[in-house]
Amino acid sequence: MATSAIVFAMLQPAGRANAQTNMVGSGFANFLKNPSLNATSIPSNNASAGSPALDSATSSLLSGNIPSNMQAPANNSPGTIITPQPAAPTGPSPSAYGSPVVPGAIGSFTPPNPTLNAAIQSTSQLLPFGANLFINATPPSSLAPNPNYIIQPGDTVQIQLYGGETATSTSVVDTQGNVFLPGFGPVHIAGTGAANLQLSVSKQLANAFTSNVSVYAVLQAENSISIFVTGFVRAPGQYLGSASDSVLDFLSRAGGIDPSRGSYRDIEVMRNGQLLSHVDLYNFLLAGSQLPSTLRNGDTILVGKQEPIVAVGGSVRNNYLFEVPSSYTAGQDIISYAQPLSSATNVLIKGTRDGQPYSQYVSLAGLTQTPLYDQDQLTFTSDAPAATITVQVQGSRIGPSVLVADRDARLRTLLTHIAIDPTDANVKSIYIVRPGLAQQQYASIQAALDRLQKALFYATSVTTGEAQIRASEAAQIQAYINAARTIQPDGILVVAEDNGSIDDVRVEDGDIITIPESSDTVMVDGEVESPQAIAFNPAETRIQYINAAGGVTERGRKSQTIIRRLSGRLVLDPNAPIMAGDELVVLPYVETQNFVIAQDVLSLIYQVAASTYFASKL
Repeated sequence: MATSAIVFAMLQPAGRANAQTNMVGSGFANFLKNPSLNATSIPSNNASAGSPALDSATSSLLSGNIPSNMQAPANNSPGTIITPQPAAPTGPSPSAYGSPVVPGAIGSFTPPNPTLNAAIQSTSQLLPFGANLFINATPPSSLAPNPNYIIQPGDTVQIQLYGGETATSTSVVDTQGNVFLPGFGPVHIAGTGAANLQLSVSKQLANAFTSNVSVYAVLQAENSISIFVTGFVRAPGQYLGSASDSVLDFLSRAGGIDPSRGSYRDIEVMRNGQLLSHVDLYNFLLAGSQLPSTLRNGDTILVGKQEPIVAVGGSVRNNYLFEVPSSYTAGQDIISYAQPLSSATNVLIKGTRDGQPYSQYVSLAGLTQTPLYDQDQLTFTSDAPAATITVQVQGSRIGPSVLVADRDARLRTLLTHIAIDPTDANVKSIYIVRPGLAQQQYASIQAALDRLQKALFYATSVTTGEAQIRASEAAQIQAYINAARTIQPDGILVVAEDNGSIDDVRVEDGDIITIPESSDTVMVDGEVESPQAIAFNPAETRIQYINAAGGVTERGRKSQTIIRRLSGRLVLDPNAPIMAGDELVVLPYVETQNFVIAQDVLSLIYQVAASTYFASKL
C-alpha cells in the first residue's frame, strides 16, 4: 500500500548552490526511497528521482506557491516511512540522534542562552566560600571513638584475655605510652591507631603465653582536652572535646567563623605560644586536604581577620565571596574557584580604582590576565549569540516537534524538513505563532482602549437631552472596553496568501510553525444567538450561515461581518466567498453620535478579531 506521507522539500546543502530544481526533487525522492534517511540529513547527490508530480509540487512551494492538487506518492513508493527522530532535549552530541547540525538544517536541541540582564545578579547577599561548613552545623559528639584516631597518653583502653588465660584491664595510657596488664606487664600502645589496637596487643602477647589465648582490646575513651578558640569566630572561648577532634570540630563548637570579619584561609594552631600549623579551609573544600587532628590540652586555635574579598555571581557553579591571598589577584584564581558554566563567555567587573568607580567588560580568556582587587564584583555572563534558533512545529505534522536551525533560516527552508499527510494538512493556511508578537498585540489593544476611554470620558454635550444619550452610549461602550481588557492575543503571524503562496519570512527563536488540519466546517461567531461550527457548503451565503447559528443578537447586524481565514488572515470584503475552515464573525453594532468614538470602537473590534480566534464576542 502506498504511503500518504510527504515532505515539502529537502534542504539544499551548503556548497551546492547549483541545480536548485533538481535538488528539491532529489531530496524528496531520496526520503521516500530510503526510509532510514532522516529528514534532517542532506542528500548525497543532486540526481533527480521520484514522482514528477511531487517534484513539481515541492518546487512550486519553494517558489512561493502550494499547488492545490498536492497528491500522495505513486504506488511504487514504499509502504512505510520512518519519520525523523525528535531533536535531543539536552546536551548529548547530535550524532547520537542521527541528526548532524548543518547550516539551515535541524540539529540537536540547545537551550537558549540567557541575556546579559538575566545573568547579572546582585552579589550583596552572597556568603563567603566555606560558610556552609558552619550553617546548622551540629557540634561533634565524642561518644564514638574515631577509628583513625592515634592513641596517646591519657586515653582509656580496655584489654581482656580469654581462653587459656583470663585477665581484664581497664587502664589509662601513662606518659610513657603504656598500659599495665596483670600477669604480663606493660603493653605499649601509644601511637597505635584505634582500629589497629587489638592487632597490636595480640602481637605483643603472642610469645608470652604457651596456651591458646585470645585478646580483645578496645579504645574505651579518648583523652578529654580543653582548647581555646579565639580570633574572628562567633563565640570565642574555651571548649572541651576529645583528642581526636579536628580544628573544624572546635570551630563548630565556637559557632563557626564570623562570615563578615573572619578568614577561612588564615587559621593558626598555637601550642605553648608557638605556631604549630597553618590551616587554609580552601584546601580542604577544593582538594580534600586533611585538617590537623592531633590537638593537645591547652592548644589555641586563632582565626585571622578576613582577607580581601572578590564577589562572584552569574553563570558559575560557585556563587560566593572568595578570599584572595593578597590585595590583588589574577583572574585565573577566581576562575578556578568559581567554576564557570560552559556557556559563560564574558565577565563584568565592577569595583573601585583610586577612589573612583570602576567597571570593565572582558572575555573569559581576558579575565585570566586581569588583576582583581578587594571588593570587586564579578558577574559571569553568556554573551555569545546563539548560533541556532529553536522552532516548534504543531498541528498536522509527521516527525519532530522541535527544529533547530541557523539564525538566518527562513520559513520555506524549515518547511523542507517537515513531513505531512496531504489528506489531513491544510498547507495553504500555514501560520506562525510568535510570543513576542502576542505581547505587541496586547500592548496595542490596551493603548487603543486607553484612547477610547479617554475620548469617551472627555466627550462634551450641548443639551441635557444629548448628555443623557451620551451617558447611555458611554455605558454600552464601557462594557466593550471592559470585555476587551481581558483579551489575550494569540500572536499569530499571517504568512499564507489567499492564492496559496507562502511568504518566505525569517523565523525567530521561539516561533511555533502551525500547520492546521483540513476542516469541513465554518465557525459562526460574534453577535449571533448560537455561536457554533456549521458544515461547510460552498453554495451557502453569509446570511444563510448566520441564520443557521440562530440569527443575530440585538447588537448584531447581518450586513456587518468579517471573515477570518484558517491562516489568521482577515477578509473585510463583504463579497468575498466563504471557505472551509473560515470563521465568520458578526460584528457588534455600536450606536453613538460621536463619529470619532464610533471609528475608534470599530478599529478596536478589528484589532481584537485580528489578534485572536473565537474571541470576537465583546
